[in-house]
Amino acid sequence: MDNPHKLPPPNDPIERVRAFARDLAYGAIVGMWPTVLRIWQEQDSLSFAGMPGGDTLAAVITEKWHDNFPNISLLSALGYLAPEEGSQDYRVLYLVLTQKAFELLEQPAVPPSVFISYGRKQSSAFALLLECKLSSIGVKAFVDRSIDPGSDWHNHLMTTVGRSSFLVCLIAPGTLVSPYVREEVQWAIDAKIGSISIWHNNFAFKKDEIPDCPDWLEDFVTSKHAIRVQEESAEGYHDAAEKLLNRLGYMTD
Repeated sequence: MDNPHKLPPPNDPIERVRAFARDLAYGAIVGMWPTVLRIWQEQDSLSFAGMPGGDTLAAVITEKWHDNFPNISLLSALGYLAPEEGSQDYRVLYLVLTQKAFELLEQPAVPPSVFISYGRKQSSAFALLLECKLSSIGVKAFVDRSIDPGSDWHNHLMTTVGRSSFLVCLIAPGTLVSPYVREEVQWAIDAKIGSISIWHNNFAFKKDEIPDCPDWLEDFVTSKHAIRVQEESAEGYHDAAEKLLNRLGYMTD
């Protein structure tokens, strides 16, 4: 498990809350402080004085967050902290780290960015479904919706692929004929980013059925363990999405 305390705080407000909750959960898991936080409320400020591990937590907040950490009440409202039953001292907050906070440790500390490459005729609905699924858990997913990109958009796509953590290529019969898909795959290979292919709609690779199939494209399709959609149904797409999340470092049931 990587130490999230060594990572800089994110800028996005929602990601900041998740990151701080993850920091608290990590510290509890490795024994830096307990799962119940004892926080003194002192004239609109908070203090961890007297709490086991309180000095360590204060140091993390100062060194990483520069004392500008997300509001504790916001973490409680979003379900990462809960009041300890039976605590009645109005001067002190007793807050328990919840299961939701510890589940953040089952995700990458830094959400990956994903470029979804697909053929519009074959995979538009599937691509949009994956974009929605990934975005809902904080993964930065990009789907090209342009119909006829000009030179500026072409350069933008190339840059976006190169800056992504992964290229996810949705492959159905006819997809690999697309010059746009081939180009995006080539960019990913050149940039040496991670790549994952998802086969659907009964795709099976047969080189003689793909006109002018270059060797690098064959290697891309056949040398990696593909995720296969067993059935073109809601359940089949759901299972493929879960497998993709596993490949991206997310633990799923």
